[in-house]
Amino acid sequence: AEENKQEKLYLRGCDRRGRPAIYMKPRNETSTDASGPVKHMAYCMERAVAFLERQEAAGKLVGDINDPLSRKVVLLISFDGIGLSNLPPMSVARECILM
Repeated sequence: AEENKQEKLYLRGCDRRGRPAIYMKPRNETSTDASGPVKHMAYCMERAVAFLERQEAAGKLVGDINDPLSRKVVLLISFDGIGLSNLPPMSVARECILM
C-alpha cells in the first residue's frame, strides 16, 4: 500500500494496440531495501498481464497471437526530476531489470 501511495510505479490505461501501460517515476523512489519496490513491480506486472488477458478475451487487442507486438506490456519511464540524490538503490534497479 505504501509503495502505491508514492506514485512511483502504476498501471494506467493502454496504448492504441490495447496493450497495458505501466508508468514508472524513479524520482519518487524513497525505499532503501529492495523488497518493497520489487514486490510492487511484480504486483503491477501481474495486473498488466491480467489486463492484457481481459483485452484479448474482449477482442480489443490489435493483431493476433502470432504478432510479436500484440502480447506485450508498454513501460514508460519518466526521468524528469531525477538526480544523484533520489536515484533508486542499485539493488532495486537490478531486481526490477531481472524481473
